[in-house]
Amino acid sequence: MQAGLTPDQIISKISYYQLVKMIRHLTAVSNNEEKWTRKKLVLLVVFIFIIGFLIGWFSRCYFFPCSWAKTSLTVSAVPESQVRGQTVTFAGALGGEDIANKTILLHVTNPSGAVIKTFNATTNNDGFYSYSCVIPADCLPGKYTGVASYETLTAQANFFVKLAAPQEHGK
Repeated sequence: MQAGLTPDQIISKISYYQLVKMIRHLTAVSNNEEKWTRKKLVLLVVFIFIIGFLIGWFSRCYFFPCSWAKTSLTVSAVPESQVRGQTVTFAGALGGEDIANKTILLHVTNPSGAVIKTFNATTNNDGFYSYSCVIPADCLPGKYTGVASYETLTAQANFFVKLAAPQEHGK
């Protein structure tokens, strides 16, 4: 091309086919760059979201442990088989947050379902509690149930009352 030509003169010398081909080439390059830029932007936003979620989740677990955990209650009766007039111990745990010095209501029901004893146990700093009670001498033999309650939670443990301790037979 000759020097000093204006852009209009240059365009007039280029065929229509060449002009369309150049425009398509330039558009394709810019579309590919735009697509790549969009991909990078989407990946960056997803990455920031994931990092933010992980930081929030770990900081919640670190600074506020177990705040998302549900409260739970357990109880067991030791020993599971007992003789009238002896002691049975109820032990259990309250799980969750803020579990120290909570009052657990315990009641014992006889085989017919009637409540024969009611008492309170207090949790220690770790949420554990225990309470020992003497089985009345006039209790009927059978399956007894110890029920622990705290707010809306309940747990139960069974134990059996026998008439007398098994006798050992000599030789």
